[in-house]
Formats: sequence, C-alpha cells, structure tokens
Amino acid sequence: MPNQLQLNLMEMINLAKIIQENGFAVGGSLTDKNYPVIETIKQLESALHLQLQEPEATTLQFTAVGERVLESSQRILNELEVLEQHLAHQPTDLIGNISISAPADIGRQCICPLLEQFANLHPEISVELLTSDPIGNINWSNVDLIICIGPQSDSRLKALKIAPNQQIICASPTYIEDHGSPQTPYDLTNHQCLVLNHIQHWRFSLADNVFEIPIMGYRHTNDGEILRQWAVAGAGIAQKSIWEVQTDITARRLVPLLSEYTIPVGALYAVYPLRQILPERCRRLIHFLQEQLTEQARFLDVIF
Repeated sequence: MPNQLQLNLMEMINLAKIIQENGFAVGGSLTDKNYPVIETIKQLESALHLQLQEPEATTLQFTAVGERVLESSQRILNELEVLEQHLAHQPTDLIGNISISAPADIGRQCICPLLEQFANLHPEISVELLTSDPIGNINWSNVDLIICIGPQSDSRLKALKIAPNQQIICASPTYIEDHGSPQTPYDLTNHQCLVLNHIQHWRFSLADNVFEIPIMGYRHTNDGEILRQWAVAGAGIAQKSIWEVQTDITARRLVPLLSEYTIPVGALYAVYPLRQILPERCRRLIHFLQEQLTEQARFLDVIF
C-alpha cells in the first residue's frame, strides 16, 4: 500500500501533468473546464495541509508555497519524462549493478577473472563480488545471484547449472618428492592430509563402486584459501574443486593424484530466489558464465 509521501508525490505529478497537457496558465480564469486542476489543487491542499491556491481567487493564482509546490511538481515531471525517454532507448536491461556471492576460493580463482571479462563487454553494468557465508545465511536483499556447488533442496530457490565440478586430490611437487604419491585412496591414511571443516571421510568411486576413506587430518581449517596455500607450500594432500586450483595445476604448483578415481560431487550452480524477477543483465551473466566455464571444462578434461 502506498504511503502518504507516495500519494502526495503522485498528486504533485498529476497537478503538473494536468496543467501541462491542458495548457492552463497561471493567471488564467477558473471555469468549469478547469475542474481537473481545481480538484487536484484541493486534494493536494488537504494532503499537505497547506494553502496552495489564493482564497477567493477567480483566476489560477498560487500562494508563495503553492508556487514552490508547482515548481517542484514540474521539475519531478520533467525528470520522469527524461528517464522514460532514456529507458525507451535501452533495448535490454543491460545497465545497473549485479551483486554475486561465491565461495571464497571459487570466487577468487574462477569467478573474478570472468567478471572482469563480462564487465569489459558490458561497461554499463557494474559488478560486485562477495565471498559468501553458507547459503542459508545469505541476505537476499543485498545479493542477486549466488554461485555454489551442488543443487539446492530449498524449494524457494531456483538453481541453474553453469558448469560441471570436478573434485581432485592434489599435492605440491615438493610434498610428492618428500613423501611419495598415494597409489590408491587407502594409502591416504599414511599421508598428511589437509582437511576443510573437520571432514572425517573422503568419498571415492571406481567402476560404480562408491566407498569412503577415513581421513586423519594433519591440518584443519574452515577457509578454502588457507587449505590451498598449505597444499601449494607442500604441507600435505588436499581435496579441492578444479575451479579452485586450476591455475595452480596448469602452473605445476599442484599435481593431481589418484586421477583414475572419481569423487562424487555436485555441479556448479547459479542460484536466485524463485519469487525474484531476474533482470536481463543477470541472465546475460549466467549465460556468459555457462559458455566460458563449459569451454574451460573441456580444456581441463584434455589436460587430465
């Protein structure tokens, strides 16, 4: 329901529009033909508790405060008309801001470079990248899209797949030189593993056989970037999304291990509330991410 300020603004704009469209002039005589402007002035006077029209006047004469209200009303109307003309020349909704939330590592290593490319293609769009809390804690009034791993069970959210997500076991060349490479997942029990959020098992599959390996964490953290830095520094073996360590893999700072085994995991998704009308600029960004990440996934498949 509109509040009183909104109602007053609507009446002010209506006053300016009636005067403009009907050619009423200040000082012009008031007749029955002027009923729309007279009625609008009365409604505004009642709403604002102000005397806008000179009492007992037989011509259109405003008080000092009435003149200020009319000037403001005309200025608001002019600005709205300019805005309408501007929007009429916009073929799509490709202006404004997009706020994206993503897990820290994926945001830094994967999404950030692509946002830079997207912003260069669409200079009228500004982008904001936030490293995210768990999706259940997100304040949707501040975020347009969330990039996350795995489908969402919340029926209030819409999830669009933007890329496959391959999890890998990896370590630095230094660690491998000092400790050797595990030949099977069971060998991990004899290695220094780097663990995120106190996870106790890593899951693997081979020929449709899914199994879990207990992990005795050598180091623990709740920060994926710290885990990546430990792995690069040679502190141990990590399980990471390929999107988090792709640059480290191609630069040989990290080496994939146990590549013949797969790790069951969800894809990468763009998520937004179902009730929300997604602006065209957000749809363009999702499509851009899908194209770029699909191409990168093909390239990574060739490497591995």
